[in-house]
Amino acid sequence: MGGAVANAFLRWPARHPTADRPLIAFDVAVMLEPTTLIGTVIGVTLNTVMPSWLITITLVLLLGYTARKTLIKALATWAKENGTSIEVATGSAPRLLRQLSRSSRLSS
Repeated sequence: MGGAVANAFLRWPARHPTADRPLIAFDVAVMLEPTTLIGTVIGVTLNTVMPSWLITITLVLLLGYTARKTLIKALATWAKENGTSIEVATGSAPRLLRQLSRSSRLSS
């Protein structure tokens, strides 16, 4: 906590090296901080109310969802960088990857 406060005070007057603006984007910080605090309060409350097995299942589902989105985005980026379509990129991939790419919004 002390390190974060010290860094904030040291960087407070600093300016961006190439643009005429402050180094810290205060408008973004003001927008993000309330949602961060609300998420923390909700998370702590749910952690005390929910049983541990339900928390584990919820976290596994969240991990699976984010891993799927990351995989689809990686395949789409790879296909774009190599100048191929996502269908060609996943043509030699297992059936699951082809189904994931078809169900993704990035493949269209």
